[in-house]
Formats: sequence, structure tokens, C-alpha cells
Amino acid sequence: NIVQSLIKSGLLLAIDTLLQKLNTQHIMRTSPLSLTLDKVPLSGPSACQPGHLRLVCLSDTHGKHRDIEVPPGDILVHSGDFTNTGMLSEVEDFDNWLGTLPHPHKVVVPGNHDSIMDPVVRKMVKHAELELYDVEEVKKWEELENDNPLLKNGHVLINRSVVIDGLKFFGSPHTIYNGQLARWVHNRYVYSFGCTDESCIDQEVSQPESQDCDILVTHSPPLGIADISHAHRGSLAVRDAVLKINPALHIFGHVHPYGGNVFKLQDCPKNRETISSAGYSGWWWAGLKTTFVNAASLTLPGLSEYSGRPLPSDMLRQPVVIDINTNTKHVVC
Repeated sequence: NIVQSLIKSGLLLAIDTLLQKLNTQHIMRTSPLSLTLDKVPLSGPSACQPGHLRLVCLSDTHGKHRDIEVPPGDILVHSGDFTNTGMLSEVEDFDNWLGTLPHPHKVVVPGNHDSIMDPVVRKMVKHAELELYDVEEVKKWEELENDNPLLKNGHVLINRSVVIDGLKFFGSPHTIYNGQLARWVHNRYVYSFGCTDESCIDQEVSQPESQDCDILVTHSPPLGIADISHAHRGSLAVRDAVLKINPALHIFGHVHPYGGNVFKLQDCPKNRETISSAGYSGWWWAGLKTTFVNAASLTLPGLSEYSGRPLPSDMLRQPVVIDINTNTKHVVC
């Protein structure tokens, strides 16, 4: 058909690349990209102090969750791409695995690989507007109720919040990417929750429900913060939301190379200039409290080489363990 012919000619891929470049050029005109970060050393798990809750953070497991040794804690947080192909069987396996973990609470935000979690993608597949899966898989999707959350063993946050033991979490799954073109180019199961421009993400992360959250969980990194994979992959809207909300924690993934690390913004002239250009003056730094966690577990860019077989142990990072005081919201790594 016409779409397949365009894919073969490379035209769609060229258009997709052009859109990415135009978006990056627009961002560069409106905001400096990189911010200078201080890497926070991780002391490793020890006894959780009274008045604190232990968060166990992971992301981008891409169906390899059972290969990860998950330490105990109070709240497990997964910030997206828990499947690799977005199929129902992968979601069911992930949900069953969540049910085996001892953590009293699990918070899950989907990512761009988790196609069946995206209501838009689900609707398009069921109405044959996207030819992503075989007949049997589509039939399974057609049998699902529209309001089926799919995950029964965790709080699924798709642009909504939940309060757990006095901590307010807000989660949003969107990444900056042309989702429709990506599906045509790759022709399979990726780039759900894809946005072609920042206004789409801004509409979700800046809603009133997010403004007083203690912990922001997004699949996308904030622009310029642990977000480089060949180019900046973070979202300016997510960064603006973090600067405005100033949560105690921002947990994200999506960009694998920076996974397993914790960062703070460095108080330096370059950062102060960037922050002031976003409308925040010097007083803002005095109240800055956000700790940034890129929780991506997979060290590889993708799993094409390891489809259907176990990963070597060094290809998966251990979860990041964070303690937070439920009263002061002080973060301990």
C-alpha cells in the first residue's frame, strides 16, 4: 500500500527526522538546553529511619522485570516502558510480577513502548486504524472494556495523582515524539503517548492536580537533565513543570544511558542564567528542593539483539533506593 511504499522510500523517516530537528531548533530559540548537574552519591540500602518511607525506583525494564533483583521498600515506582512490544500478554506478566512483590504500594506510569496502555492507540487498533498486531492480538484488544486499567496490582497514573501515606504522587506518560509517524516508520508497537509538540505535554503536566505534588513521576526526562541519547530527548514542558512545582522528587526514565543515577541542579552562574530566562529569579534557588532520579534499568538502547533470550546481568541496573521524610519531604539517598 501507499504507506508501505513511503516507508520503503525512506520519506516518512526523513519527515520524522525533520520534525524532530524543527522541534529542537524551536526549543533552542526559546530555552537553553543543558543544565549543569551534581551527581548525588548513593550510599546503598540501610535501615529506613522512623518517619521515612522507602521508595524503590525503576524504569525501562522492557519486559525483563523478572531478571531484576528488587530490594524491599514501602513504595515501588516504575516510570514506564515495562513492556517491550506493548502487547496484552506483556502487561499481564508485568501485573502478575507486581503482585508477587512485597511492597505495600506500587505506582506505575506507562511509557512510549506500552502501547495497549494508551487509550488513543487502543482505540485506533480496535478500529483497524493502526495495523500493529496480528489478528489474535487485535481480537484480545477488542474484548477489553474501554475503562479496563489493565494493571490490578498497582496505581496507574496517566495524568492523575494518588496520595500514599501523606505523599502525593502525580504521573504523566507523555514523551516528545511524533507518535503517528513513528508507528508508520517502525510499523510495530512503539511510541504510545507520543506528542508532536510541547503544548500537548504542558496541558497534562501543568494541570491543577499536579501543582502540589510531592513526587512527580514522568516517563520523559526534563529537557537538559540526564536526557542525552545522541541528542536531547527531554521535554521542555516537563522541565517547566518541575521548576514551577518544585517537588521533592522527580522520577523518570526513557533515556537509558543516564539510568540508575540521582542528580541535583548545581547552583552555578550558567544554571542561574537559564533559570532566570524561564522567569525564576534568585530567590527561587533558596527554596529549590527537587532531587532528580533517572531510574532506567536497561543499559542498552533496545532489546533487538536479545529478543526471546535472557539478558546478561550487566545489561540491567539495580533499582534506585530513595528514602523520604513524610513530614519535611527531605530526601535521603
